Amino acid sequence: MINIIFDNADNKELFEGAAISICRAFFPDDQVVSSSDDDHTLDDSALSLTKESRTLYLKFEMGVVRVFTGDVENAMRVRTDDDHSMTEAVRSTLKKLLYSTLETALEGRSLPWGCLTGVRPVHFLSKLIRREGSEEAAVRVFENEFHVSRKKSKLALSVYQKQQSILKDMREGYSLYVGIPFCPSVCLYCSFVSYPISAFGGMVDKYMMALKREMEVCASLMKDKTPVSVYIGGGTPTALSIEQLTFLMECLKDNFDLSSVDEFTCEAGRPDTINDEKMAVLKEYGVNRISVNPQTMNQSTLDIIGRHHTPRQTELAFECARRAGFDNINMDIIMGLPDEGYYELERTLTAIELLGPDALTVHSLAVKKGSTLMEKLITRDMSTLSLNVTGQMQDLVTSYVQDMGMEPYYLYRQKRITDNIENIGYAKPGKHCIYNVITMEETQSVLALGAGAISKRVYDDPEREAKAPDGTMRRRNIERCDNVKEVAAYIERIDEMIDRKRALFG
Repeated sequence: MINIIFDNADNKELFEGAAISICRAFFPDDQVVSSSDDDHTLDDSALSLTKESRTLYLKFEMGVVRVFTGDVENAMRVRTDDDHSMTEAVRSTLKKLLYSTLETALEGRSLPWGCLTGVRPVHFLSKLIRREGSEEAAVRVFENEFHVSRKKSKLALSVYQKQQSILKDMREGYSLYVGIPFCPSVCLYCSFVSYPISAFGGMVDKYMMALKREMEVCASLMKDKTPVSVYIGGGTPTALSIEQLTFLMECLKDNFDLSSVDEFTCEAGRPDTINDEKMAVLKEYGVNRISVNPQTMNQSTLDIIGRHHTPRQTELAFECARRAGFDNINMDIIMGLPDEGYYELERTLTAIELLGPDALTVHSLAVKKGSTLMEKLITRDMSTLSLNVTGQMQDLVTSYVQDMGMEPYYLYRQKRITDNIENIGYAKPGKHCIYNVITMEETQSVLALGAGAISKRVYDDPEREAKAPDGTMRRRNIERCDNVKEVAAYIERIDEMIDRKRALFG
């Protein structure tokens, strides 16, 4: 167990998230708890960082953050600027200080992304580049101040450069996201808004009618703009019946001008939901990019994670999509699935290379709160199964994607991601996903419809002021609103969901 003790309750409330995120990165298998010294009396024996007893005491003074670990005291001065509140600056300083302290205490153990814990490290690098005035200066800060490894900083910079080349030709507009929260079954690792369609089939038509109403009203809010990209995600949209899928596509066509859309993606993630008829419908209504996601090409793993299809069905589904005329097909795989190592990953990559997809998204398993996998690990139902990603496995992926002529173009991280690494999207030239890049860099507004969907409004004026959670005023140019996650609540409260969009985009 890792104990974090704050000097008072107010500081605990403000900064415990930052402290816990760093400690979890170093100690992924340990429970991390926090308290304040308002709760108990401290003595020197309580402050230690050993294998048996790991306790950190955090003290915040005027412009300085201090960490006590037994006989060791480390301190770091807070640096702020016009772009950050003092609270944000202290939080950033705390992460750097904790990282340095733990790295030293653990005899030089380091993390590939250093003290960065956010979802978008490339987005953070792009901010540094603007602040520092050059890529070289920003990379130095990235590595020296935030402790990012040279390998990851090179990866982040290559993704940043690729994204800039994509964004420079982007026309003005917005992106449209439509969520279909139904799947044939819920995978072991999944924590998304997703319902097994066999059990919730009676709600699908009601959901589609609520979604139609949200489309009809919200399309008018964007009448002066046209979508640059459309992304139908989930769940698994192709889990819908042919009639429901056609209804969805008709609703989109009736409410939005899709004549000039640069990219129209539909996730067809589960191979057992793909057939010629559904592919023909998607093609007829202008979809030009799809995902066929095996996650693994090993049958024993598919059985463990609850995907009721075979590797051969994945191959047939891919061939079906090619037959329908799709020339931009992405595939998703996950490294670190239960009991999968180097050779299982190699088998998956070999099978995928033979199919010849246009893009490949490589995820590292994240043990997510709310997933069946998390529940089973807590109850020790899966304690005999290994979950790991090695450097050799990462190098293997790099070798295969290079052989397939793909480059990394987007990257993001998740909480509790295996070995503290990242998810990467690779693509052949011209086959990247515009929506993914927009989402990572937050360069355009996103109108997001359906249960659990999160809309963003990106303002043209970067000097727009808004109030931060701590009450300070800060410059920002993004505002968000979200839809409720539960399908029944979404249907019942659809007018409220629409009103949220009116408040954001009206």
